Amino acid sequence: LKIVMDATSMQFLDETFDCATLFYTLLYTSPEEKRSILAETYRVLQTGGELHIWDVTIPPRGDMKEDLYAVRLSVTIPGKIISTGYGSYWTQSQDAASIKELCASEGFDLVDEESTSNSYHLTFRKMP
Repeated sequence: LKIVMDATSMQFLDETFDCATLFYTLLYTSPEEKRSILAETYRVLQTGGELHIWDVTIPPRGDMKEDLYAVRLSVTIPGKIISTGYGSYWTQSQDAASIKELCASEGFDLVDEESTSNSYHLTFRKMP
């Protein structure tokens, strides 16, 4: 089963899921899209459901001339390490603090946080 839809306007019923993930997704979205995605995710999560966000830290561009920002990552899963990279046009900065602030403004409570020098994994819960 393959389901494709816009994360800013999902066609699922309210409180359908007990868990949602955003796996290296937000770096590709505008601030407005981030808010819409998080609001929709909150809507489709059950009370007590968890949202897991893995993403990269994108520093302010400053005087850098590069148009793209990219990072290399190693993702560890049981029995395997996967090396990959993620990158996007360097139009905005993003870090765990800004994502935590956005999630809190949508009603999520932070329950866990892990960070490296260039990425993070945040776990939130939808509280009543």
